[in-house]
Amino acid sequence: RERLKTIREQSSTRSAGRQKLVKLDQPRYDEVFEQGVAWLESLAGPALPEGNLVAEFSDDVWTSSTRKGSDLS
Repeated sequence: RERLKTIREQSSTRSAGRQKLVKLDQPRYDEVFEQGVAWLESLAGPALPEGNLVAEFSDDVWTSSTRKGSDLS
């Protein structure tokens, strides 16, 4: 028990003396951040209309090479 106590004390002493590798800073939500978000949003193009939308796919998609080996007929 004494040996285990000594090892724990040595370990805590060593870890207390170490510096952290990365300093964690709080994120900055400033004008530069807002401009960056606006720029990223502009790359997405116009917003999709809200409501129910319908997507139509060709029947060939079910037998494409991506789905080879699956008989979905």
